[in-house]
Amino acid sequence: MEAYVRLCAVSPRGTSAASTQGMSSAREELARIEEAVQELSEDQRRVLTLANVVGLSHKEIAEQLGKQEPAVRKLLSRARARLLLLLTLDDTD
Repeated sequence: MEAYVRLCAVSPRGTSAASTQGMSSAREELARIEEAVQELSEDQRRVLTLANVVGLSHKEIAEQLGKQEPAVRKLLSRARARLLLLLTLDDTD
């Protein structure tokens, strides 16, 4: 996830002021997401990254982590719910 955030934060040359402002806003949003992801447990971060960044299925994640598939689904569901909560709470500040 961290590498993805850094990759997205790279600014191409020759951008207009409007697109630079939009990229700055996108960088800020990615920083918020990365900060919220760091608040998750290690298992939740790992499962979330494998599902949403790498694109593995629940079965593939379970095999890779040596967990049962229902446990992976539960971890992923809790990770997404917690992430949503953290990002929502951050919006209200």
